[in-house]
Parts: sequence; structure tokens; C-alpha cells
Amino acid sequence: MRDNVGLLLGLFVTIMFSARISGSHFNPCITFSYMIGNVKHGNFDRILGILYIFAQFIGAMIGVIFGLIFSNGKTKGIELHVEAGDGLKQILVEVMGSFFLVFMYLCSTDEKTKFTKDAAIQTIILAGSQLGAMLLAGTLIENLHLSPVNPAISFAIIFLNSFRGDSSSATNWQTSYCFFAASFGGSALALIFFRFVYKKTTEQIEQMDDEEDENNEEALMG
Repeated sequence: MRDNVGLLLGLFVTIMFSARISGSHFNPCITFSYMIGNVKHGNFDRILGILYIFAQFIGAMIGVIFGLIFSNGKTKGIELHVEAGDGLKQILVEVMGSFFLVFMYLCSTDEKTKFTKDAAIQTIILAGSQLGAMLLAGTLIENLHLSPVNPAISFAIIFLNSFRGDSSSATNWQTSYCFFAASFGGSALALIFFRFVYKKTTEQIEQMDDEEDENNEEALMG
């Protein structure tokens, strides 16, 4: 519980200080959805998105290295592998986790679907979404307590464990698609659902409300 609270506070501070600079993506799945959807203010530069993703992978690698240093080389807490027979389950929870995370980001950055205009509350929502996605994916599979739901972090963990000669590194690479392809798949599904279902429904409801207000005004004037 304490670890989750600490992680939430850390995410809150990180998102708060970087929101106006980069949009606080920190996850290739989020950046990927903006690159293919161009949803932020109607546009998101794809070249910039590629640079974002490159920086996210570099940052994740540095973060995992520091994690190994501070844990004296012990990999407990940052091990990432899928047990035999759990591949389909891991794919499912990765899709669910990335879908939830990306959907919340899309809703929070589109002017028509924003939950609130208060920057602090919006930051809490985004930080909670990051933690919620990790808990969702991690608690639904027995061998993982907290899944990163982040291809950059997953790659860094698997790569560095392999580099250090981890005995399960070969198996980790074989099941790495569970953390990479599934996460990007969930991102694409979130964009499709947001754009063609959620946003369209929201616009129709707003249009119906406007028409009802106009009818009420006409009735009062008549």
C-alpha cells in the first residue's frame, strides 16, 4: 500500500512539472496513439513523436540501471517474465491496462471531453490512471505484482536482465511480445473507441442538449 502511495505521488509530481512541456506521456503507448490519431489540439507531429519514443526508451533504460544499482544488483521487484501457459492472460491484461491508460489520456487532453479544467485535478487523474493501469495489469496475473504497462520499461528490464546473464533471459525474449505488441494493440483500440464511440456519443449528447435548450427558449418566448 505504501509503495502504491509513493508511486502515485511520484507520478503526480512528474506529470505536474512536465505537462506543459511534453504533455507528460512517458509511455510509447500514449505517444503512439497521438501520432496515429492527431488528437491533441487537432495535430501531433509524428517526427516529434518518434523522438519522444526514443527518449522514453533511453529514459527507461537509465531508470532500470539505477534501480539495479540501488538494489545492489538484486532483480527482485523488477523481474519481468511470463510463466508457461500465461501468455494469453498476460496479453489480455496488457491490452486492458494500456487501453485504460491511453483512453484516460485522450479524454483528459481533448477540449470536448476533458473531465475538468483544473490543472491539479487533471494531474491527479492522469497520475491515478498510470498507477491504475499498472495495478490492473499486475494484479490480474499471478507472477507479476505490478506490470509497467510500458513497452520502454519492459524492454529495458528484459534487455538488462539478458545482459547480466539472467538464466531466464531466453524465455523472457520469447514472451516479450506480450509486453510490446499487446500494449500498442491496447493503445490503438483505445484510440478507435475514443474517436468513433466515446467522442461521437459525447458530441451527439451535446447537440441534443443544445437543441433542447433552443426549444425551451422558443417555448418561453412564444
